[in-house]
Amino acid sequence: MLIFLILSYSACFGQRLEIDTIAREDAIESAKLQYEKTIAGNSQLFNGVRYVDVFMDKKQIGHPFYFNDDWEEGFVHYDGQLYEHVLLRYNIIDENILIDHVQSHATIKLNVEKIKYFGINNHTFVWLKSDPENTIQKGFYDLLYSNKSKIYAKRYKTTIDIAEEKVMEVKFVDKIKLFLVRDDKYYTITNKKSVLNAFGESKSVIKKFLSQEKINFQSDPEFALIALTTYYDELKK
Repeated sequence: MLIFLILSYSACFGQRLEIDTIAREDAIESAKLQYEKTIAGNSQLFNGVRYVDVFMDKKQIGHPFYFNDDWEEGFVHYDGQLYEHVLLRYNIIDENILIDHVQSHATIKLNVEKIKYFGINNHTFVWLKSDPENTIQKGFYDLLYSNKSKIYAKRYKTTIDIAEEKVMEVKFVDKIKLFLVRDDKYYTITNKKSVLNAFGESKSVIKKFLSQEKINFQSDPEFALIALTTYYDELKK
């Protein structure tokens, strides 16, 4: 039943990615109208600086943003206040949160030190400080699972410069690091072995569940870690 529920969640999430272009444009336009109604007058949110694309002089293969380079309706907890229906983009190269200025439509870069968390594309990113053992570094982390245990994903991109005739190209490559938080301790998750070791004394039980449910960590690490952690937290109730 647990795996069925998780698979159902994954299937629903996958459908979100199949929205056609026309529907997407309508959604963005609707979000903009809602955005202008709700954000207008909240000048505090616009106390950032104008964003400059450092890759603008290069031909780009891909983009530096999370998910896609379109504006997405989301929310942001900024300087002690929650703002909803905000048009956002998340540059994961330099961890900048961008908003569309409601009047000038200039792209504004928010002060990351004032952001507690933000949400975009059905994902919530939270600002974390470095842990005592420096397993994680300060920055924004995608909160994939939150219960007794927690799972965070560090989403980032690397760049590859390509010298072509008369033009410089830059290619963006998606990367991810997974972290499990159990009993207030952070564990870096890179493979099946690291997952099992992270569950300590429950390692043998988790290994048995992994085998019984035919969970393949290598093919889908995020799904596998969520499934195993959910099962672990159920055991500890």
